[in-house]
Amino acid sequence: METPPDDNRQLSSFPQPVRQLMEVIDSSGPLGTSAVIGMYGRALEMLAVESTARSGGDLAGQALNLISYFLKTRGRFTVAVVNSFAALRSQLDEMRTSDRSVEEVSLALRDFRRRLASDRQGRMDAIAAAGANQLSGADSLLLYDYSSTVFKVVAALAKENGNLQLVVPESRTCDGGLPILRHGKELTCRQWLVPDAALAFAMPKCDAVLVGVETFFRDGSFTNTVGSLTTAVVAKHFAVPFFAVTDLSKADHGQRRDAQPERTFCEPLAGHSELLDGDRIGTTYPPLEKTPGKLVTAYITEKGVLRPERVWSTALTEVEGE
Repeated sequence: METPPDDNRQLSSFPQPVRQLMEVIDSSGPLGTSAVIGMYGRALEMLAVESTARSGGDLAGQALNLISYFLKTRGRFTVAVVNSFAALRSQLDEMRTSDRSVEEVSLALRDFRRRLASDRQGRMDAIAAAGANQLSGADSLLLYDYSSTVFKVVAALAKENGNLQLVVPESRTCDGGLPILRHGKELTCRQWLVPDAALAFAMPKCDAVLVGVETFFRDGSFTNTVGSLTTAVVAKHFAVPFFAVTDLSKADHGQRRDAQPERTFCEPLAGHSELLDGDRIGTTYPPLEKTPGKLVTAYITEKGVLRPERVWSTALTEVEGE
């Protein structure tokens, strides 16, 4: 994701190790949201160690600026970033205006990173268990685009089924099939790579479809990589169960987000630049699209396997209970 100039200026104010980690995130292409949130937590811990702040208020302000950077980059497009750091922002707001020492604020940042990692691990373990139980006996799964959360479920299933096959569409717009193949190889799964155009050919040979989630909504719908909706439609046509795999931090509770910038699809025109002269051929497309809840068999979450009409209310109950 390209970082806007104003954000680059904000980035330059952070200690070098923090800047380097942010640059890795910003230049790494389409990282999964869960992975990015984990790396953001690590950046806050780095700030606690590397900052030269002379007061707790100054360190709290630096941490709030770093979280602001998170929210203005990846957080512009996914509520999971907003939800994950909301409690820490409130805590730091209080610490910035109170007489806290550098050591107290540093401890709060390091403790947050520890709790963030522990919470994420607990959620992933619960999702893996719920998915493995739901899909027990499945021999062939279609995975559209790479998701680290989906692969927690796949890894749990692979332990029980040494003959598990992964059907892998290329996910051409983001090359999402390749990381699936790499991780599937590590799990010694059988794999079958197919072009996106062959979804209808491959689908009847699958027991279920698993996709990741960027954000899910009150009506049971969710957004994910473009092509997810097509996959859901084809799955519905062939009566193949379609599961969205997510933790509940990705629930939209009405936060405002920007639409992700459109991408340009020019690969088929490589070597034919004359076709792009003028404005008669359009090549843009959205990186994300929404899949309606009526096409989702169920959501696999840390609270179990939930029908689309229940997943948002379950997430809201979790937030209200915190």
